[in-house]
Amino acid sequence: MGRSLSLVLATLLWACGVAPPEGDRTSDHGTLPTTANEADHGPQAIGANVVFYNTENLFDAEDDPHTNDNDFLPEGELRWTGERYAHKLEQIAKAIGMNGPHAPCLIGLAEVENRRVLEDLSRTAGLAQGAYAIVHKDSDDPRGIDVALLVSEHFGRVKAQEFLPVPLRSGVTRPILHAVVETSGNQRIHVFVNHWPSRRAGEGETRGKRMAAAQVLRSALDEVFDSGSEPYVIVMGDFNDGPSDASISRVLEGGGKSLDAGKDLVNLVALDQEDPLGSISHGGTWEYFDQIMVSRALLAARGTGHVRAISAASVKDPRLIFDHPRYGAQPDRTFSGTRYHRDGYSDHLPVVLRME
Repeated sequence: MGRSLSLVLATLLWACGVAPPEGDRTSDHGTLPTTANEADHGPQAIGANVVFYNTENLFDAEDDPHTNDNDFLPEGELRWTGERYAHKLEQIAKAIGMNGPHAPCLIGLAEVENRRVLEDLSRTAGLAQGAYAIVHKDSDDPRGIDVALLVSEHFGRVKAQEFLPVPLRSGVTRPILHAVVETSGNQRIHVFVNHWPSRRAGEGETRGKRMAAAQVLRSALDEVFDSGSEPYVIVMGDFNDGPSDASISRVLEGGGKSLDAGKDLVNLVALDQEDPLGSISHGGTWEYFDQIMVSRALLAARGTGHVRAISAASVKDPRLIFDHPRYGAQPDRTFSGTRYHRDGYSDHLPVVLRME
C-alpha cells in the first residue's frame, strides 16, 4: 500500500506542477478583467493545493428569470453593475491566489449564480492559465446560488459527476456535488463539494436540515468506501456547522481534533483549532464552518518522500481581513447590508489543502 500511495501523491504533485500552455484566453464579455500583471493577480503556474471558497454571492449583472437575482442588477437594491461584477471576479481570483505561489489543482466554490460566472472567473488573470474544466449544475436554491468545482486540466480530467439532492421536510437547498477526477497518472480521486443549509433562521431551528445533508453525504461516502479499495477522497465545503457539531462529528463522522477521531475521514481543519481565527466570524466570534477533510489513504502518503505534509487551514492573509471597530478582525466582505465595499472579497476566508 505504501508504494501505491506514494505513487498517487507523486503523480498528483507532478500533474499539478506542469507548466500551463502559453497563450491568452480572452472573455466574450467586454467589461471583464483581462490578463495582466502577475504580481497583482496571483499565480501563473499550477500548484499541489486544493482551495474551497464561499464567494459571498458571485452574481453577474444580468437578469435570470429563473432565480431571485433582483438585488444583483444595475437597477436593484445593491446597484450591481457590470463594473462591480468584473471587479468582484478579480477580487475572488486574487483571494484564491493568496493560497500560495501557484494556482490550485482543484477549486471548490459556493454561492455562485450560474455557469457563466464560473467561465468568467476562470478567465481572470489569476486563474486563466489553470485551464479549468467546470463542474456545475443550476440548483433550485431560492437564493439562486450553487456549488461548483474547477478542475485544472494539468491535474486531471473529470470522469464522472453527480449532484446529490438533500431532501428536507420544508424548503430546498443546494445539492452535494460529487465528481470523480482522474489524474494524469490514472489515479482517481473522489471530490465532494458542499454548501449545507444556513443558520439564518436560528441554529437550533435549522439543525435538522444540516443533519439531513450530513446523512446524504455519509451515504454517498459509504458507497465509495465500500467499493473494496482504499479510495482517495477530498470533502470540502461550507457546512454551516463546525467540526464539533453533531452533523460533522456524529452523523458524517468527519473527524475531530485528533488524527484518529474520524471513521474514515480526517478533518484537517479541525487540527488547526488552536488558531484564534476560523473561516467566518459572526459578531466577533470566529467559526470553522468551511472545512476540508480527506480519506486516511490520502493522508497516509505523508512522509513517503514525495509528500512531506498535508494540512488545511483558512487563508489568513491580512488583505482579506479588516479591523471592525466593535468586533475586531473580520473577513473583508463585499457588502455590509446594502453598503458596498469595493476592496472587499467575501464574508468567508478561503480554506486551502496544502500538499508539500
